Order: sequence, then C-alpha cells, then structure tokens
Amino acid sequence: MKCKRCGGTEIVKRGKREGKQCYFCKKCKHQFVSEFGRHTKEEEQLAVLLYCLGLSFTAIGCVLHVHASTIMRWIRRYADTHCRKPEPKGELIDWECGDRSSETLWPLLARLTQYNVKVYFSDGWDGYAELIPPDMLIQTKAETHGIERNNSQQRHWFARFRRRTCVVSRSLHMVNVTMSLFSYFHSTRGKATLFDLFPAALFFPC
Repeated sequence: MKCKRCGGTEIVKRGKREGKQCYFCKKCKHQFVSEFGRHTKEEEQLAVLLYCLGLSFTAIGCVLHVHASTIMRWIRRYADTHCRKPEPKGELIDWECGDRSSETLWPLLARLTQYNVKVYFSDGWDGYAELIPPDMLIQTKAETHGIERNNSQQRHWFARFRRRTCVVSRSLHMVNVTMSLFSYFHSTRGKATLFDLFPAALFFPC
C-alpha cells in the first residue's frame, strides 16, 4: 500500500472511520481511508501467479509481506472462482485426490465410463486390478510415461508436490485447488496463458 499524497510505503493503521480502516503515513503525516482495504487486487493476482510458478505460501508471504494463511485464502478463492476443473482436453482428463485405496479409485472410474475407455494402462498397484476387468487392464511401466511426465510437471511447478511439510497446508481441498490450477495453466491450456491472465501482476512493484 502507498500513501495517497506522497506515495510513501511507511503506512500504519490508525483507527477506523465509519467502519473503514484508516491509515497514517509516517513520511508526510497524512491520514487517509483506503477504499479497497490494505491488500489490492494486483497483490492477490501476483500471489496466484507466484504460486503457479512454484513458490510456497510462506515464500509468497515474505515477498508480499502477508501472512501465509492469507495467501492460501487468496489462491483458494481465485481457483474456486476462475479455475474449476476444466473440460477434458489434451493429456490430462481427470483426477481424484485421496489415498491409494479402492474407495479413491472408484469415483474416478465411474466418471471415466462416459469416455467409453477400451483399455487402461497402469502401474502395479493392486487397487486397479480389484476394480478394472482383467481384459481392460495392462499393468506395465512401459505405457505410463505420459503419466510420469505429468507428475514430474506437477512437482516442477508446485511446491506442494515437492515436500510434505513446512510449505503448504494438508487440506484435501487445497490439493484439488492446486490440481485445478495445474490443469488450467500448465497442462490443458498451456503455461503461456498464465501470463496473459495477469498482465497487471507482472508489473506490480514489489
């Protein structure tokens, strides 16, 4: 946030006026009311952009001087509004978040029936053999290189998929949010769209 009079950044809160937060500039001693609150839309867009480029909540918070929980809330709100699970296109068709159990696999298989799948290629996980007919299942690493490449891209672009602690929350909803962002920007539509959507964020003065 900058002072409306001198453009200074040494801003502190100073009470409220008619329910709106007042701020005080230490540089020019000007007191003013922010119409948009302490954080701008550009900051929220920049937070989403940095998250999609691999930074953690904590790292983004250090850049923007915002608490990590606020960063998580911005990203979740943006994804829930703009990045719903896209229509199947390209290599990534669908996903289901959860543990490696039949209960996790079953909803995914149910949704895949609409595509009239002829054959499934997978690794040696027993859950596939439990739910997929033998004549439709081939368990071999030789035909899963596309999935492995997709998994590698997820680890490359998102800190969440590189570490289990310190970087992110353990919320299942946030995992789905991250997968939606990955599908929207890095898989289905391509990472170039990421910069097209945030022209203001790219020129935000940090």
